[in-house]
Amino acid sequence: MRFVTGCVPWFALLAGCSHPQPYLTDARLQKGLVIVLPGVHGHLWLSDNISKGLDAGGVESAIEVYDWTYQGWLLPFYNLWAQERNHRVANQIAQYILNYKREHPDHPVHLIGYSGGGPMAVWTAEAIPEGAQLDGVILLSCPLAPEYDLRRALSATKKGIVSFNSGEDFLYLALGTTVFGNMDGQHGPAAGKVGFRLPPGAPGSAYEKLFQIPWNPRMAEDGHTGSHLTSAGEQFIADYVAPLVRAQRWDSQTPAQLQRSADRSPASPARSTTPTRKT
Repeated sequence: MRFVTGCVPWFALLAGCSHPQPYLTDARLQKGLVIVLPGVHGHLWLSDNISKGLDAGGVESAIEVYDWTYQGWLLPFYNLWAQERNHRVANQIAQYILNYKREHPDHPVHLIGYSGGGPMAVWTAEAIPEGAQLDGVILLSCPLAPEYDLRRALSATKKGIVSFNSGEDFLYLALGTTVFGNMDGQHGPAAGKVGFRLPPGAPGSAYEKLFQIPWNPRMAEDGHTGSHLTSAGEQFIADYVAPLVRAQRWDSQTPAQLQRSADRSPASPARSTTPTRKT
């Protein structure tokens, strides 16, 4: 299996030149695979926080941070704008998943895309050929346009897509995506801020496997204050994202079940606000 060890020289002090992946072991690979796709800055501590949170939340599958980014001087803007390259890399990730599934046909595979890794997760799902499926895709603060058509990606999943969004994410997913664009080239607030919208003319059933969970103030008790960076916080991942990976299926009750799971966490006092499902 691959390990991600590259770094950008001017990022060395921030990210370090080596990224060990302690949750990518043969024993864990026998239970499933979770691929974490980082944001446009590449493999940083945020990605490691996601891995740690998944492990703390009881995920027993292998957890791999797959650094899809281009490691060059134009980072991160090149990674934001290079649509042709990004789709090509998404195809490579899809092939990587298919190779794993050939060796482990009955083991679950989940994609978790944080920030710029969200569009990469969607495009990877789109690249999965018909007849093959991921188990699920989880998006954290995703910079795609709200009108982006998720139907092809949804069809490539068994459980569906869960998208966490935050109306408080003004800097990155409102100002940033309006000025610099979302990763699909559209300018304006991102779906990671305002949610995905049903494509024009599509029946409501087209998005029945899409579960959108907006930020609420109770999530701050798990470290997610509504800001862009905190959606990758370790405790938030343990309480809200790990249960999704462990679940056998997602349905209309999934958001409420997530909230109850977080309420029962020893690190999280009892809470009552329930995220809602949107289409």
